[in-house]
Amino acid sequence: MTRISARLAGRAAEIGEAAWNACANPGGADPHPFTRHEFFVALEESGSATAKTGWRPLHLVIERGERIEGILPLYLKNHSMGEYVFDHAWADALERAGSAYYPKLQSCVPFTPVTGQRLLVAADADEAATRTALLAAGAAAVEQLSVSSLHINFPTEEEWRAAGDFGYLQRADRQFHWENRGYGSFEEFLGELSSSRRKNLRKERASIREAGIAFDWLTGRDITEAHWDAFFEFYMDTGGRKWGDPYLTREFFSRIGQSMSEQILLVMARRGGRIIAGALNLFGDGVLFGRNWGCIEYVPFLHF
Repeated sequence: MTRISARLAGRAAEIGEAAWNACANPGGADPHPFTRHEFFVALEESGSATAKTGWRPLHLVIERGERIEGILPLYLKNHSMGEYVFDHAWADALERAGSAYYPKLQSCVPFTPVTGQRLLVAADADEAATRTALLAAGAAAVEQLSVSSLHINFPTEEEWRAAGDFGYLQRADRQFHWENRGYGSFEEFLGELSSSRRKNLRKERASIREAGIAFDWLTGRDITEAHWDAFFEFYMDTGGRKWGDPYLTREFFSRIGQSMSEQILLVMARRGGRIIAGALNLFGDGVLFGRNWGCIEYVPFLHF
């Protein structure tokens, strides 16, 4: 039988696009944008998720012979920022007990609180066996690297159960998702709301029109570097006001614009010919993901 092995491979670029995406999107169509090789490469090569920022890439791969059959996106971290799971109390408790919480291993998509596959398995591999191998190798890496723990953030429910069956501690969180129940129009959606909420939404939308706001919906080649320049200003303004140190570099946006533009919807708001606000969305796997936004001019009801 062909030998199965596990190793820590380092950066996503060192694994390669073909091998990574064969595991991240074995179906081939409508890929989840945040598990794509292109997204991880953009984060790491742009300087957003690197050892210098406290995100050292150590992606774990399972190989059969020389072929990669499974990947666990993995980072060695010395802080808990950018994870959207707030475990600072755990770190404090462990320190009070006389031990160290950092460094730790973190399996997630940096700066992205979106549920998705974390145990990435190639289409023609044994899924259950490869998942078990990834979980076992992750636990072994904790011992090998002498770190406190391994955390897997925002996995699918199936992966969450598989990790629990293997012996991982399970935790639960709550998110709010909007689902399109086959609405033929926005008015049809409003029809499901209470009278007061319908009235408020119509009033807010009318206020935006009266303020002279127009919107551009951009995707693919329609997104230019000038658009990214404007959007990065919005992003920095929001980040500076909310947490003081935005995670993503300007280069990151150029990189996803070059490699993933077909899965990007950039909505820009204009008033009097001047772009004053924007929202970055990515789409795939049947979902529209709203990720980053911001503005440089206050207009009531515009921000969201």
